[in-house]
Amino acid sequence: MACSRENKGADRQGLHQGDKRRAVLTRKRRRRENSGHVDRSHRREGSEEWKRGLDSDWITEIIALTEEYDNVYTDFSCWDISEARQTFRELLSSRQHGHLRKKILFGTDWYMTLLALKGKNYKKFCEEFWEFFQGLPGGMELWERFTFVNPINYYGIFDKLPGGQGDKLDAMFSALKKNKCDKTKLDDNFKSLRRVQQYYELIRND
Repeated sequence: MACSRENKGADRQGLHQGDKRRAVLTRKRRRRENSGHVDRSHRREGSEEWKRGLDSDWITEIIALTEEYDNVYTDFSCWDISEARQTFRELLSSRQHGHLRKKILFGTDWYMTLLALKGKNYKKFCEEFWEFFQGLPGGMELWERFTFVNPINYYGIFDKLPGGQGDKLDAMFSALKKNKCDKTKLDDNFKSLRRVQQYYELIRND
């Protein structure tokens, strides 16, 4: 799809910002980043970019970053599926972009979702995405990865700490115990996450 001169200028400016982002990511390869809105300030409304699909430099830049850097993810839970259905279908069905299977997050962008829902509640929003994934080949497996496995990888909840002193969940638990909180709920939630970890370990490499 052809771009207007104004949009081409915006794309060039956005890609220049992408070069700056690469410089930071190269220096800080251990820092995980969610690039769902990379350079959005230099572009037209996000929904219009999704309608352009893979003709959008903004979208292809995000895809490239997630492929080039192990620590870069992207989240599409702030977009209305009715405005991005075809682009999502193309991306998730493409072998060329198979790496996105381990790089897409769903549900870590709720604060942006509030701005994008236009009155639609979370339940309806999630149901529409759920129905969309049911219509994709392997969609249920992708849904599990995007809503469960990939977010855990992104946040590093079960990442081992240096020196063999447990994992990040242990560190969070210890820090919260030192603060004023409901200790019963804290213990219950900690145990629940440990039970979740058992299933996560079973499927994380599938």
